[in-house]
Amino acid sequence: ARGLQALPASMITACLACSHASYKKIEAGFNGFFAGPGYTGFPRVYFRDGYWTAQVVMRSNPRAVRDHLLALSRGVRRDGRCPSGVFAPSWKGADDPDTLAWLPDHLDSPAFYVMLAHDYVHTTGDAAVLGETIQGWTLWERVVACLDRLTSSAPDGLMQKDHRANDWADNVIRSTHVIYDQALYYHALVCGAALARERNEATLAETWTAQARLAQDAANKFLWSESRGYYIDYAREGFTEDHLTADSLLTLFYGLADETQAQKILRAAQRMLQSRHND
Repeated sequence: ARGLQALPASMITACLACSHASYKKIEAGFNGFFAGPGYTGFPRVYFRDGYWTAQVVMRSNPRAVRDHLLALSRGVRRDGRCPSGVFAPSWKGADDPDTLAWLPDHLDSPAFYVMLAHDYVHTTGDAAVLGETIQGWTLWERVVACLDRLTSSAPDGLMQKDHRANDWADNVIRSTHVIYDQALYYHALVCGAALARERNEATLAETWTAQARLAQDAANKFLWSESRGYYIDYAREGFTEDHLTADSLLTLFYGLADETQAQKILRAAQRMLQSRHND
């Protein structure tokens, strides 16, 4: 943080301290990031919270990220479904995905798993982690299963979410086409294709790249509002929630929006989401 002004420097320092403190050594073969330093009541790691925490410490503590990825792997089912979090096996008295699941079948978790695997391998060069065997199958096989799960939920490229609270907004029931989940789906395909290319699995890489383009086209056809200048929150048959949400800004972060769309979204966010412009 050297050279930065005091406020952003202190924010970075606090973020690093919080992220490092969220890493817990739980038991042999199961260590990773809790949802925060004070989350000590139940020994479990999370797909979403851990993904964002890992972004902060990927270079300063890559071993912790590797541990977290391996711990999450215990919660991935053979059909690619993933829970919100994964309990430590010793605490549950068993070591299978169904027993270890905290809030089963969260639609964004498979995407976060694939993305974290990509980010870790891309940052560290440790592709060997993809060959690690847990519960009788490898981490790479889990990546493939997760993307199979997601693509099966996205006919014609548009993700379909059940009408229940099964993504990060786990107190909000929204469906059927949610831009947040669509953005994650798109980026997970991009990440999966990159990993497949590194493994010389050309067919998988081409398939996932084509599906990513399909997902991007579907988002722009069904969830982009040209009149509003941003992606709507979600839509289902007979109902559209057309407000602007902070989680829709993942479309910028992951490049689902093109440059023209991005500028429109940023202007809308400044106008509608920044409190200084919104009494």
